[in-house]
Amino acid sequence: MQGKIRPRPIGDQMKPITLDIETSGLDPITEMIIAIGYRVGNSKTKVIFSEKPETEKETIKQFINLIKEQNPEKTVLVTFRGKNFDIPFLILRAIKYDIDPTPLLALKHVDIHEILKSFTGKSVSLDAIREFIGSWRKTKYTGRSVPALYRDYLKTGDETFKKKIVKHLVDDVNTTYKMYLKISKILNFIFSEKDKNINLKI
Repeated sequence: MQGKIRPRPIGDQMKPITLDIETSGLDPITEMIIAIGYRVGNSKTKVIFSEKPETEKETIKQFINLIKEQNPEKTVLVTFRGKNFDIPFLILRAIKYDIDPTPLLALKHVDIHEILKSFTGKSVSLDAIREFIGSWRKTKYTGRSVPALYRDYLKTGDETFKKKIVKHLVDDVNTTYKMYLKISKILNFIFSEKDKNINLKI
C-alpha cells in the first residue's frame, strides 16, 4: 500500500446507516425512487415505500429528515455502489422536489463495492458477497425485477408485489451491512484524510 495513510475514526467507532434504493429505472431525470431501505446501526432494516409515484417526494423527504437527525461526526453512510448510483440518484430526485440533499453529503461515505474492487481488482456482486459471508438471498428477485413488480402493484394494488420488492430491498441492505461489519476494523487505516470518501491506494 502506497501513500501516507492516517487512521480516522470510522469502522466500529461510528454509527453506520446502511442504505439501498430501488428505482423504476437507471436515469434519475426520467425515473423515480420506488423505495428506500435503511438500517441504523444494528437495528432492524426499515423500508420507506412510494405507494404511488405521487408520493415519491414524501419518501425522499422522510429519509432526508432521518439523516438530518444524525451527528455527521459520528455517523457513516454505508452503501453498495452508492457513490455511482444511489447517492447521485437520491440527490437529483431531491433537487426535483426542492428538498435540500446536503445532509447526505455531510456524512462520511463507505462504498463497500469500491473497497472490495480495490482489493480484488474487479467488480464484485452482492451475490458474490453473500456467498463469501455465508448469507443467502431470501428472494429470487433482483433489482431488474423491481420495475415490473412495481407496475404490477400500481395496476392491481396486490400487496404481494410490494412485499416482493420490500423483501429484496431488505435482503440487499442486510448483506451490505454484514459485509461492512466484516471490514469495519480496517477502515481506520484506509480512510483518506484528504477526502470524506474511501480512497484506497494499493
